[in-house]
Amino acid sequence: MADDKGHTASASTSVTILAPYVPPTPHAQALSAISFEGDKKRPTRVDNEAKAQLDALALSLQQQPDAKAVLVGNATAEEKAPPKHHKKNAKVHDLAAQRAVNVKEYLVTEKGIDASRISVVDGTFDGKTVNPYLVPSGATFENDVTGTTPVDESTVKAEVRKPLNERHHKHAVKK
Repeated sequence: MADDKGHTASASTSVTILAPYVPPTPHAQALSAISFEGDKKRPTRVDNEAKAQLDALALSLQQQPDAKAVLVGNATAEEKAPPKHHKKNAKVHDLAAQRAVNVKEYLVTEKGIDASRISVVDGTFDGKTVNPYLVPSGATFENDVTGTTPVDESTVKAEVRKPLNERHHKHAVKK
């Protein structure tokens, strides 16, 4: 084709069609395990060291209002076994579930996190720990972490956090 002065031009172009961008699937993020080794008399109590770790989890949940948390409670094989001298109908206390429920209670009552954003489950790890997971929107905890069992929170009630009794030491008086 020519213009009114008889000049001609040609052009070519190529088009590349790409599939639309699909963002990567989000996954549950494991956070630092919370140890319950320190207090032998109260093996499910959330201590000050645990509170410092949980404050970081609470901050993450506050910054990501569409994220959830899953708390995986664990117990040692010894804790899971019934006592040697137990009655036939004696119930073994589920320390793993109790730890997870106590951690949830701290996050809800002390940090103001909505309880519906926190799930508690029993894990299979052999240890006196709670493993917290941050689950961003779009992630599915069950797909990322297997071997957990939901805790029936109607049967495992949070323990009220009480300070230790003050210890009184007798001092020897030298004469």
